[in-house]
Amino acid sequence: MSEIKFNKTLANVCLLITDGEHGTVKDDPQGGCFLLSNKNIENGFINITNSERRISLNKKNKLNRRTKLGRDTILISTVGSVGKLAYLYNNNINFALQRSVGVIKPNPNLINPYFVYCLLQTEGYQSKIDSMACGSVQRCIFI
Repeated sequence: MSEIKFNKTLANVCLLITDGEHGTVKDDPQGGCFLLSNKNIENGFINITNSERRISLNKKNKLNRRTKLGRDTILISTVGSVGKLAYLYNNNINFALQRSVGVIKPNPNLINPYFVYCLLQTEGYQSKIDSMACGSVQRCIFI
């Protein structure tokens, strides 16, 4: 009987791996959407408070053309406390992301996105993510 070997990287099973906006984003105090960072990732969810930066719907839509936030998207903190994860369960997204959050969109035709999310939370993968972080002032992982 022959042995089956799986040699897939995250890039091989994802539609998209990127991060949030690197440039300056103008706040809109009357905006109905938010610009979030890694501090908003808490215990597997996105936590939005009244003190978050606000942006317009048009700006959110423009920023999300690149990140394609929506159902079955995994978010990961990439600056400071690296490796914190959140899972987006639906397409009702009223926020865009800053550079401190990575975006992972597994291809559901190749792998279950929630499985990838759970796998990335395991001690082994969290240790690997932690060991990839670099920087003397602020730890970062790069997409």
